[in-house]
Amino acid sequence: MTSSRPTPSIPLNVVHQLRGFSRQLVRELGYLRSPFGGSELAPSAVHAIIEIGAQPGLQARDLAALLRLDKSNTSRQLAKLETMGLVRRESAADDARSSRLFLTDEGQDLQLQIDHFGTEQVTRVLQQLEPHEHDALNRLLSLYASALSRDNAHVDRPAQIERQLSSGYAPGMLGDVSAMLARHVAAQGMDAKACECQTAVELSAFLQSPLDEGNGVWLYREDTRVLGCIALEGNPLTRVGRLRWFVVDSSLRGLGIGKRLLLKALAHADLHFDEIHVADLGESSATAALYGSQGFALVSARAVTRWGVETTERRFLRVRNALAGSKNEA
Repeated sequence: MTSSRPTPSIPLNVVHQLRGFSRQLVRELGYLRSPFGGSELAPSAVHAIIEIGAQPGLQARDLAALLRLDKSNTSRQLAKLETMGLVRRESAADDARSSRLFLTDEGQDLQLQIDHFGTEQVTRVLQQLEPHEHDALNRLLSLYASALSRDNAHVDRPAQIERQLSSGYAPGMLGDVSAMLARHVAAQGMDAKACECQTAVELSAFLQSPLDEGNGVWLYREDTRVLGCIALEGNPLTRVGRLRWFVVDSSLRGLGIGKRLLLKALAHADLHFDEIHVADLGESSATAALYGSQGFALVSARAVTRWGVETTERRFLRVRNALAGSKNEA
């Protein structure tokens, strides 16, 4: 985990070029046309169908945040979709004043139609590019979309992060996590190839073992991509565990995703282990502060050679009984 990067000075020609590409994307994808997405709906209504279909039971206020719309606009949109028989509401069990949103059978049929339209549209575009350009395109668009999201004043950041956290295996996570760690060590001049290969082997073995009796993995995902990870591995007999593969994509650092992942892992760890260990390479003050805020203490720091580079390995320890005692004293 590293601290957020300083804000660079951006040349105006780069800004103007990116604005031009953004306008072109909006036009070429058809967002200026209505109806949209192979349906009879406006673009905002199409996105509402997609989000409700992806998250059945979504609350209206959360839909407004996802669509970057105000509550009154979202309410009008939902009322129209209900009248058309595409969306239905159910009272929330935990709050009678709130309702949860679901697609009707007709709404689900429309969602499939929209998904087919979008898949065909993007497939035609990718067929015009070389295979090696596909990953580069995904990577750069992800960076751009994430930066736009961070700058959006309407986003309820903690709630958005929480919705995108999950536990357990997810398809593609082995490659995504290995690649994130490889890019992280490459930025420090280390041997990324060796790191990626070793991570893939060890993480693969971990995922093939039963994720129970204290072991677990938590992910931050955007669509199908894993952009953050932390794993907990330990021995239930000795009640000693350790955190592994703790990484957040560089484009998302500074948003609190790492802290949310850490809290998920520690909540689970406290049910099974008395001691939690974690090792870290480098001397990041932000990482030390994050661990310190959750009851970890630095127990050792030594010079080591990792991935072909001399660096500092720090080890942190969190003792559950000591943590409980400090809270009682406070």
